[in-house]
Amino acid sequence: ESRLIYIKDEDTGEYWCMNKPFKEGKLDKYQCHVGVGVQTIIGTYSQIQGEFSMTVPETGKAELWRLQLENMGENNRNLSVYVYAKVHVNETCHSSYNISDWNEQVGGLYYSHTIYGAEHPYSKIYFCADKEAASYCTSDVRFRGMYQTFAAPIGVEAECLDNKGSSYDD
Repeated sequence: ESRLIYIKDEDTGEYWCMNKPFKEGKLDKYQCHVGVGVQTIIGTYSQIQGEFSMTVPETGKAELWRLQLENMGENNRNLSVYVYAKVHVNETCHSSYNISDWNEQVGGLYYSHTIYGAEHPYSKIYFCADKEAASYCTSDVRFRGMYQTFAAPIGVEAECLDNKGSSYDD
């Protein structure tokens, strides 16, 4: 449950996770294709087909994501996309030094793991997209909800995410 793509029909409030069928029979179609350095998941529900691909380059530490949605029906749909990623910055085994928030310079989320005297080349992560984010949340607890699961996260059920960063305490 580290990379999840939720699709929400804003007119009905119904939502689903297109790359993980949390409930048996929830998706009309689910396929997963895995190759060297690439994974593609195809999920279809309610005449909306999503294709989510993750590619890992041969060098460096990076993931490149591509998401495509297609309306297979005849009616226009008012959809929102919620992306959840369990970002792991910790390269030093000290989780208490993680912080994250929106960064205007990169136009996306910025995750940092800083500890005095323990420099590491991979201590910062940027999470950006080619589309503008309407809202964001970097806390697992606030996105999922204290007593919720990823099958029904409170962040997707809400009108929008809380636009707050987080630290290890979140």
